[in-house]
Amino acid sequence: MTTAVDGLTGRGGRRAIVVGAILPDEVAAQLRSGTRVQATDPARDRAGVPAITAAVLASRAVEWAMDRAASSGQVLTVAVVAPPRPDAAALRVDTACAAADIAEAVSLRSPGLSAVVEIVYGDPVAHFAIVSEDAGLIVLDATGDGRSDAILARSRCPVAVVPAHGVLELDTTASVVVGIKDLAGSAHLLRFAAMEALRAERPLVVLHTWTYPGPRVYDEAMSILGSEKERLLAKAVDPIAAAVPELAVTSVVAHGRAEDALVEASHSAALVVLGSREDRWRSPRLLGPTRRGILRGAACPAVTVPDVPVMANA
Repeated sequence: MTTAVDGLTGRGGRRAIVVGAILPDEVAAQLRSGTRVQATDPARDRAGVPAITAAVLASRAVEWAMDRAASSGQVLTVAVVAPPRPDAAALRVDTACAAADIAEAVSLRSPGLSAVVEIVYGDPVAHFAIVSEDAGLIVLDATGDGRSDAILARSRCPVAVVPAHGVLELDTTASVVVGIKDLAGSAHLLRFAAMEALRAERPLVVLHTWTYPGPRVYDEAMSILGSEKERLLAKAVDPIAAAVPELAVTSVVAHGRAEDALVEASHSAALVVLGSREDRWRSPRLLGPTRRGILRGAACPAVTVPDVPVMANA
């Protein structure tokens, strides 16, 4: 089955997984000021190197991306974005030392994982917008600030957001849950979610929520509307179920807000998959309220998949 997510398997020359480590404010301030931190190795006694390594290893996004890459045999790129400093010569030394420290720590934590470390000094939003042109998946921590929102809104590849709390390792019964808004135009989103479920050997739950756009009508009319939604959802899911019969797929239609349903589902899910259709008419630096609410409230990692014209580039 050829899908729009072949980039996740490393085809077409795309880097499979790029985990973005945006340094915390206190580390960024240390780097800007050039504060020296004593290192064990005199050759690495440079400003900020231990702080960068510690910040990267504390990232839950890095932890999740390492497990994701190791389980699938994919290459992992750790992209650390730090603020610029005026001392260009020191930056070159610091960058080499910090990259070596991080690569060594990743190797010790996950032996056999193929990882590349990149340290970039500059604007994280602009950097990851460029990275997304050539990446299969970007992974970020759920920081809740404007920078991560802007990265999500501008990315041309799928972006996973890993929450600050919660259990990342669940048993195999935990599902991949995909939220479908447009029942007639979500084939790319369903394919992505199916590929993720197959990769992780987990069941797939396809969830569609709806609300009546006006005063509530009679229960009989609501039942008829709900049945029609179920028919349309089954029609959208049938091609996936036929293509991969070994995949356990459950379709759910619920009356209510998508944000509420998907946040609730995230508490027992391994992964939530979202589309970006609500954002298409917005500023490239803004997320729609539904997607923003889900990403803020999800208890498990959540992946946003760009719309069809963008995914075609994958």
